[in-house]
Amino acid sequence: MASRVGAYMSTQLKTNRVKVLSRGFVKVCKFNYDNAIVELNVSYINFESNTKKAIESLKQAEIKVGYCVNSLKSGSKNAEIPPVHEANKVIQSLIKAAEAVAKKQTH
Repeated sequence: MASRVGAYMSTQLKTNRVKVLSRGFVKVCKFNYDNAIVELNVSYINFESNTKKAIESLKQAEIKVGYCVNSLKSGSKNAEIPPVHEANKVIQSLIKAAEAVAKKQTH
């Protein structure tokens, strides 16, 4: 899902559907999503073998998605991309669920 959001933002930026004033905010969001995807992949790799590292990667991914949320809020209405906002909420809830599972595994 995070990969789809990143691709969607890239498409929006390439097709100039994002207003000029908010392009920078969307680019920051896209950059943070790219980094969140890396953290999610690291978490996935470590989920069974090193749950503490997986949890740390999940936390970092959550922070990156949070940066995206804040970036879009900073861009005002011009930077709002409703599908991205909805995806942010879903991804954040999935990260929280994965963190809970990983924490149970460590105990």
